[in-house]
Amino acid sequence: MYRIKQIAIDTDLRGFSHWLKEQGIRHRITEEDGAQVLWLGN
Repeated sequence: MYRIKQIAIDTDLRGFSHWLKEQGIRHRITEEDGAQVLWLGN
């Protein structure tokens, strides 16, 4: 997976995550150092 972007922890990414899933895009959202990190599959 590729690290794409670090996003503020208070940003709700549920809708975006759902949309990515509908598009068939493998992804993961993790928490690191008090922020969310978006990862996309290769």
